[in-house]
Amino acid sequence: MGVNRTNKINRYRNTERRRQVSRENSPVPGKVQLSADIKKRSHKRRSHWHQVRRRAQQRAQAWATIAHSTHDIVCGSGRYIETRRCKVKMPFADPIGESGTGPSRQAVREELLHIVHHVADRIADSVGRTQILYDDTPLPIDYKVVTAKKGRTTVRFTGKSTLASARGSAALKPREWGTAPPSRVAILTPMPTTQSPAAALDPSSTLARNTSYRATLTSAMGELFLATAQDPSSGMLYAPDVLGIRRDDNDSLNQSEPDFDPYLHGERLSDDDTRELLQPVAVDRSSHKALGALVAPYAVNVLAFPVSGTAPIGTADSSLSPLSPSRALERALQVCAGTGNRVVVFDGSRTDVREAAELLACSAAKFKNVFDQIVFAGLGDASRRKFRQAFEMRILEDELDLALEDSGEEEDEDEEEMEEVVV
Repeated sequence: MGVNRTNKINRYRNTERRRQVSRENSPVPGKVQLSADIKKRSHKRRSHWHQVRRRAQQRAQAWATIAHSTHDIVCGSGRYIETRRCKVKMPFADPIGESGTGPSRQAVREELLHIVHHVADRIADSVGRTQILYDDTPLPIDYKVVTAKKGRTTVRFTGKSTLASARGSAALKPREWGTAPPSRVAILTPMPTTQSPAAALDPSSTLARNTSYRATLTSAMGELFLATAQDPSSGMLYAPDVLGIRRDDNDSLNQSEPDFDPYLHGERLSDDDTRELLQPVAVDRSSHKALGALVAPYAVNVLAFPVSGTAPIGTADSSLSPLSPSRALERALQVCAGTGNRVVVFDGSRTDVREAAELLACSAAKFKNVFDQIVFAGLGDASRRKFRQAFEMRILEDELDLALEDSGEEEDEDEEEMEEVVV
């Protein structure tokens, strides 16, 4: 009896276990839906990151193609052809109006013109005037006597790249080319000493991809700077009138030139050349937009300086102590003002906003109202808002400190008067 009873109990338990397992594995609607949702979200997450990596690879390939084409131009013949769509005034016009007494009308039509630019001489001049500036290198202008034209500096925060932001102020019209004054727009490019010096020539660099800065860095002076950039005694590389020849990815500037003469600046080309020029050098596969479009040349001054926590910049005499990061930024602004720059463009992602506010906008700032415009570029929507708030907060802290100091001085004066009365 005991054995049979035990067998019955075991069979019952095994049956209950099988039923429980069957219930757990049964196709319950809620459980099946939950499992499907988890799998779908996981698949979407993997698909999203796969698309991000694929787009990054495609962008890197497009940038490499653009950088290679730019290298062939700035380090080669120095000649390129800009394709521009503009409105052309017809040489023949109706001398009188329809009624015979009204004003004359001039026919206008839209044409696709090809403008040839020869920039080899200007690139050679820019490379020849490039120099390494140390802390004790004299500057042609005393920044202390320089003031903004309108008496006050304008500060802008933008999501565009440094080059796209600078092009708005530096763009030159073709009729001014060859006789234009030196550029008054400076781009500050901090170079981390922990980073490889070859990173400045990487296609991901906006300047190396769209300007003649590659020719500057591959020159004797540029190679010397890159070789000593990680040295405590290294200086800053100042490259004047670096030529921009391409439109950056997020550059939407279209030059408006009402008196542009297409028959004077345009050049008629053969059909084969025209067909080749109409093909973009690279295309964004996601948006199907042309990248690296050639534009009219514009000049910017580029100031590169090493940045690190210990020894960012030194002097010509290696026995002198190197400059601190804040002193490096101060020296960079001295160079910008001392060389006649009126607009300074910072890379917002690599700039200490509080130090910039202390040097540019606080009450005791050395460069307050010195430049006409200050631009912090390369900021996203969220970071742009935070950057502006941090900049304004530093100014507010300075005003609060001044107010507290004034109130403290007033209290001291009141105490002195009370002591005099008591005596």
